[in-house]
Amino acid sequence: MKVIALLLVIAVFTAQAAPSLIGQKTVSSLNGWRAIKRADLEKTISVGFMIKQNNMDTIEKLFWEVSNPKSELYGKYLSHEEIGQLVSNPEATSAVMSFLENAGLEATQVNTHGEYVEAEIPVSLAEDLFNARFNVYVSNFHGFNITKTASYTIPQALLE
Repeated sequence: MKVIALLLVIAVFTAQAAPSLIGQKTVSSLNGWRAIKRADLEKTISVGFMIKQNNMDTIEKLFWEVSNPKSELYGKYLSHEEIGQLVSNPEATSAVMSFLENAGLEATQVNTHGEYVEAEIPVSLAEDLFNARFNVYVSNFHGFNITKTASYTIPQALLE
């Protein structure tokens, strides 16, 4: 399975060791944010899953070929659809969909080629799924609040 880069649209996840969870990630910077209270466990947050794309080496090679005036492919750009088909990773997208289904959730958004999947998840369930603890943070610069966490652990089912 090739899934990964877990991205939280409204939240950034936290991690602590757990037997079924591996792939700990810590957010490198919370600069400008200050925790003000524990997140409401009943609140729903948007969680985005960035799917690892296939054939990125081919995409890079094509990039240089279409950009090189000496290449036969110079100026012969691929369409968005052609690139999408080349990099799509249906197995990884399916793994995320299965992960959500097994958690009793469903995707609220899936991009055309499956490179991004989003779901609405209650904070309490997100904490369990990703071994995370959510807090409400306030921006020191703008004063608005968001629900997020400092690190997360990626479940084994979503790792390569």
